[in-house]
Amino acid sequence: MYEYLDYLALITISALFVIYAYVKGKIDKGAVFGSALIGILAIIAFGYFFTAVIVFFVLGTSITKYKENEKEKLGIAEGVRTIKNVFGNGGAAALFSAASIVTHDPVFLVGYLASIATACADTFATEIGQTYKRPRLITNLREVAPGTNGGVSITGFAGSILGAVLVSSLALIIANDFMMFAVCAISAFAGGVFDSVLGATIEKRGAADKHTVNFLATSFGGIAGMLLWAFF
Repeated sequence: MYEYLDYLALITISALFVIYAYVKGKIDKGAVFGSALIGILAIIAFGYFFTAVIVFFVLGTSITKYKENEKEKLGIAEGVRTIKNVFGNGGAAALFSAASIVTHDPVFLVGYLASIATACADTFATEIGQTYKRPRLITNLREVAPGTNGGVSITGFAGSILGAVLVSSLALIIANDFMMFAVCAISAFAGGVFDSVLGATIEKRGAADKHTVNFLATSFGGIAGMLLWAFF
């Protein structure tokens, strides 16, 4: 009985956050639908761990306010999130959730959490790092303009670590599992680095857009997490 009330309360709070973001013009109707779908799959597959979706949603929306005026002046501020943004960042998590529902293999929980932590790591790295005045391209370390695909900086890496740790900490809060926390945090940071490499290569050449890159990076983070989990 109490467990169902807990779920109802969490779902209600999550819905209110999504509605608030929609009313404030942060997301469109497609993003609302996509977020709901990913959340439903996560609830069915992982119970309380579905909160990782809303934690990322809240953190990702909030971090865009970091030096927002400066980013607008540079023309690199993030616009309204669409369903493409949602599935770019959460599509891998949805696939891991679906795989867990079908197979009941607990390893997919690690993949799911690591993929969302990767999305948060990348978002924090982008929103914090792109205000750094002298980023360098990750593939050759040449100085590039702020907002350049594949550009990295010390502040961006610090943001990436912070984003990875914040979402991965749910492993400690919900399951009291330090190993899962460590595996997800490490994999998420690696996924964020992989995102930068893809940005400097296939995205820069026009072979993929940022949503495809985000999906590939979050998938990489999730799979890396599962492999590390299986190894340890």
